[in-house]
Amino acid sequence: MHPPARSARLLTLVLLAAQIPAWGQSVTSTPPADAGSKAIAMDPFAVSSDSDSSYAALNSNSLTRFKAELDKLPMSADIFDQAFMSDIAATSVEAMIQSYSAGAGNASLDQTTGAGSQPGDHVSHQFTQLRGLATTSIERDGLMPLGLFYNPGATIPGTTSNFDIERVEIINGPQALLYSGGGAGGVISTVSKQARFDAPVSGSGSYRVDNYGGKIGEFDFGVGTDRVAIRLAITDQSDQSRRINIGTKMDGQYLQVAVRPFKNTVVRIVGEQTTANHIDPTSLSLAAGSSTADSRQSDSLQYLLAANLTGAGASSPNSQGNILNGLLNWSNVNSLQGWGNSEKAVSTYGAITVETEWSHWLSTQFAAGYNDYRYDLVSTQSTSLYTPGDAANPTGGWAVATTPIDTEEPARNKAIRFSALATNDFFGGAAHSQTIVGADYVRSDAFSIVYDYFQADANFNPIINPALTTKNGRTQTGATFWSINNGPLLYPYFSPPTPQVVLNGVNYVRGISQIVNPALISPSNPLGVTSTGTYEFLKRFDQGIYGVNYTQWFDGKLTTLAGIRVARVLGVTQEPGDPYNFARATTPNIDFGVDYKVLSWLRAYADVSSSYSPPLVLFTDPSGNLPQTSRGVGGETGFKISSPNQAISGSVSYYYTRATNQEYQIPSALQTDINPAGLNGTAGATSSTYVDLNEVSQGIQATITANPLPNWRLRFSASNPSGTILSTKSYGQLYNDQFHTDGAGDVTYADGTKVYVNPTYNAKAPFATATTPGAVPLTLAMMNNPSSPYYASPVNPSGAILSSSVVASILKGVVGTLADPSAATHGSILTGAVGLPISALQITPPFTVPGSIPIAQAGDHTVGYPSISSNLTSVYTFTSSWLKGFEIGGTATGNWKYNEFYYYPAGLGASFQRSLYTAPTSFTFDLIAGYSHRFRFVTWSTQLNIFNLFNHYDVLILPNQSTGWTVASGLRANFFGEPRSAVWSNTVKF
Repeated sequence: MHPPARSARLLTLVLLAAQIPAWGQSVTSTPPADAGSKAIAMDPFAVSSDSDSSYAALNSNSLTRFKAELDKLPMSADIFDQAFMSDIAATSVEAMIQSYSAGAGNASLDQTTGAGSQPGDHVSHQFTQLRGLATTSIERDGLMPLGLFYNPGATIPGTTSNFDIERVEIINGPQALLYSGGGAGGVISTVSKQARFDAPVSGSGSYRVDNYGGKIGEFDFGVGTDRVAIRLAITDQSDQSRRINIGTKMDGQYLQVAVRPFKNTVVRIVGEQTTANHIDPTSLSLAAGSSTADSRQSDSLQYLLAANLTGAGASSPNSQGNILNGLLNWSNVNSLQGWGNSEKAVSTYGAITVETEWSHWLSTQFAAGYNDYRYDLVSTQSTSLYTPGDAANPTGGWAVATTPIDTEEPARNKAIRFSALATNDFFGGAAHSQTIVGADYVRSDAFSIVYDYFQADANFNPIINPALTTKNGRTQTGATFWSINNGPLLYPYFSPPTPQVVLNGVNYVRGISQIVNPALISPSNPLGVTSTGTYEFLKRFDQGIYGVNYTQWFDGKLTTLAGIRVARVLGVTQEPGDPYNFARATTPNIDFGVDYKVLSWLRAYADVSSSYSPPLVLFTDPSGNLPQTSRGVGGETGFKISSPNQAISGSVSYYYTRATNQEYQIPSALQTDINPAGLNGTAGATSSTYVDLNEVSQGIQATITANPLPNWRLRFSASNPSGTILSTKSYGQLYNDQFHTDGAGDVTYADGTKVYVNPTYNAKAPFATATTPGAVPLTLAMMNNPSSPYYASPVNPSGAILSSSVVASILKGVVGTLADPSAATHGSILTGAVGLPISALQITPPFTVPGSIPIAQAGDHTVGYPSISSNLTSVYTFTSSWLKGFEIGGTATGNWKYNEFYYYPAGLGASFQRSLYTAPTSFTFDLIAGYSHRFRFVTWSTQLNIFNLFNHYDVLILPNQSTGWTVASGLRANFFGEPRSAVWSNTVKF
């Protein structure tokens, strides 16, 4: 695939035009003597180092790909430097953004799975929210994402470690022309720790512990001559949480080597690997045998804790007494599966950049990167805590069970980019112009393959039983139970992906659930799979060409930014039994802005822009339609603040963004109401729960950093994002149960012969003929009569025939192992048709079938962020008297009305009335206190961070998205906010 030739020629002309005298004026070039010094300094692409005593970032490379002054750029950015990350003891990029970038949040495409998620939770398809809109994956050095693009996180899904980066830069809104897929919310770019030339030996070693037993060690080292520089970072971490066993063990190694082989060229090579093992929390329900024995049957353990229903007399009936012998609490309720619910990721990343200054006006940069991401998710197949009285529990005590299974999701990301920067002065020096043009290509591949354990012979070869119709004749291991009478176990049984195991004296071998047969590969089965199950791949291709001009007029009093990007996006997904699914788009994007100096410390700016984002996941909507590329168009205007002495800097802006095709996941119950799994199947090659919606987001955002005194640093952030759905979206219901009938209301076979049944149903002789004594025709009237054994028991509100009903078996022509003999002569009863309009419904349910299922209503709020938020971080270091070396400060944070998810308070039905669940307002204060002392060659510092000093948090009972508050077993509970915690860090710098 190649970018459109016409656009390529246009951008070539842009580059050439940058060198031609404008409007007949001569070009004023930089003096040759200065050109030589520029060649050594490599100014255009160099990443500036930040001050250790300030949060202010005065320059950025992420917005234009060449170094530019932030206050002169007509766009807003939120930048976290090394000093800030150290002060707040940050370890995760995502957690830092969600806590300290006002207005940011996080949300899963499935709104309820992300709601109330805790630190350390694995939430599928969860993305950082900016300005009320979802972002794409985090970019590394503006080049490429690392990890799974549909479960973002460079270290492990949901987490990007900051041990190897020195800065995090957020480009707000659809202003990311230089990125492959910026999206409407913005782009997050992490800047690698830089190897710097002409730098003395320097570095640090640090060790931190927390009150939960977590330990993190880090080492950072750098040195540079005028020709060679290196930067090395190493970490070893054991991150724990308030929940027993829930945490991550991670180690990482990072190295950047910079070489100047020629005076005008710098080559940087990066190599990195991280290995992370994470124990995931598990949400279980109570298995007590039946609700007649214990009213808590099937209720969520978290809900029971929140409702104070875990004790011996907390419910009636109550046959089980104290749950888990009274040991169940908030520290262990999510820990009962141990490493039976865990994940492991090994990420290997390499990149090379070559920067060359060819002359005083022309510089180029070539960059390429590759990321190999090996990820395995061990997911629980049991959702219950079994009581001693449950018949399925063989241990005789409190127990949990799992069917060993894991999902491998390997991924690889590749990127290549070339850009050229032309720098010129026009109009006798009145305009200093920088024009960058370039092209990039990013490809991401991801696979999802489920592995089970199958019974094996003495040599651990799987035993094939031709009589079995599932799993290609292989026998899968059953549930493995273990007792937890004394509390949770971290290692209750072997951990997948162990290749061979012995359970109860029987050999089992790990194998792919879906067996692939190359002989079966065809247009309708491109993977050649032989059974049902997860075996899929997803690919995403993103390529584009871009050009941006940034001009400073009249010594920088006025600046303009204008750019265009033309991109081509292709997404491919393949699942068992489906043909290839493609999502294509060719999209032009623009950015134009102006920035004007009003006062020496105040500049006004305005910008309009557009950007795009490939589908976050490539799964279909309920009707089988693929998601489309999302586009964002927006504008912002505001003020930049920058005092002459750089003591204060920042921006205050108003923004408005309109986004199309933002991807969401609806409850599976709604999908079933729209396109039920009927007797004939479902409509379309695929049917899933992902839908595209159009949105608008607007608000005011402020980010200010300040140094009122050299030893006092401040950072303030505030925002009030307001996102809403633009239009009502609904899907017409489909009928997938059609069967043959005649005009008289009798059910028939394909050839018109009437279907006969026994007046009293007999499972041993379910089928009858016209000659069977007492047999009667099967009629629609019988299927509509609740007192008839052949009642259709229609499902509310889809109107589908209940698949477990007697008449469903009759219509399908199979009851157990018994087949309808008349079908061989007269043809099947079912027509095989799917996707019929609901008006084709043949039975008459005792309820109103809606006909159309609403997915979203115009004016609905978007979710996953607070409606208003602010935070202020302040740290003061004493420089005199007996307090010299001490520092004190903290962060005050407020979040108002955190929009979580929409739910149906009374359950799904004809009215489909929805409500927005919002978390309560929260205010927290984090304490920062420390001391440092300079010895001869090193500086030792110690720092204490106490998070949520006043221990304010809530335990919330959450409704079920589909059943609201009507079904107790659908309710769950979780913490909103984390209890007080403490981190103690000690660092030696040299």
